[in-house]
Amino acid sequence: MQVIYYYYFQFYQKILNDSEPHLLTTLVLSFSISLPILFLLDTLFILLFCLSLNLLIYSFILLAIVAINYFLLHRNGKSIRIVEEKPKFFQNSGISIFITILFFLLTTSLLFIGPDFLAELKQNCK
Repeated sequence: MQVIYYYYFQFYQKILNDSEPHLLTTLVLSFSISLPILFLLDTLFILLFCLSLNLLIYSFILLAIVAINYFLLHRNGKSIRIVEEKPKFFQNSGISIFITILFFLLTTSLLFIGPDFLAELKQNCK
């Protein structure tokens, strides 16, 4: 996750020129991490109980992930150390950028394919 954090940070600092790139990086990384977790939990709940998670549960899980990332990255200064260390996958910037973009696209794709998949799964449950 350090490499992905670093390249998310680079995107928000250099490309979008955000005034708070560490905060935005933490929020977006938390959102990216929460999407597959929520998808898996919702799938399990539908398969086991024929119930879907509600918005309150989604919000609580997302806020919990944001809080965890905040404490793990910001309270101890790890986010600054990550940016200073400039971590890479296999010591290669190109591979690191590719994996980061792939991670973002795969997790974000759950926003589009997840609801249809879960709706069909829930419909088959009845």
